[in-house]
Amino acid sequence: TFNEELLMTFGVLTMLLAHLRRRAFIAVIGLGIAVLSKETGILGPVLVALLDIMTHGLGEIKKRTRDYLLYGAV
Repeated sequence: TFNEELLMTFGVLTMLLAHLRRRAFIAVIGLGIAVLSKETGILGPVLVALLDIMTHGLGEIKKRTRDYLLYGAV
């Protein structure tokens, strides 16, 4: 059977790991998978922003504005 929750979780985890490795294109693909499988996947960019704040502070969000614009385009 098809399980939307697992696919959404896979997409969000892919997005988080790709964002940590500074691979914006792969992160966008992960976000797309998460959002297309289940609407709660839209929380991916929020989780990424929280991860950036917790690991590098608010300055990291300003440095990676282009990545966040790509996430917003999805």
